[in-house]
Amino acid sequence: MSPPNPIAMLGRLRRRNRSTATGDPLPDPALPPKNRGSWDRAALINTDVTELVKSEIHTKTKTWQR
Repeated sequence: MSPPNPIAMLGRLRRRNRSTATGDPLPDPALPPKNRGSWDRAALINTDVTELVKSEIHTKTKTWQR
């Protein structure tokens, strides 16, 4: 059995590139927001971006507070 590939392991730890709600690619949080479609769709994408940024700065929101 070969040892695990460290590059492949790091790839699995990288941030998600797609929205969990819509399946669309997540926009870069460092850029100003652009048109993200309907209000409902934009709200789902914004929630995913917020959770992504919070995970990067090691902050958690309780599920019942979302």
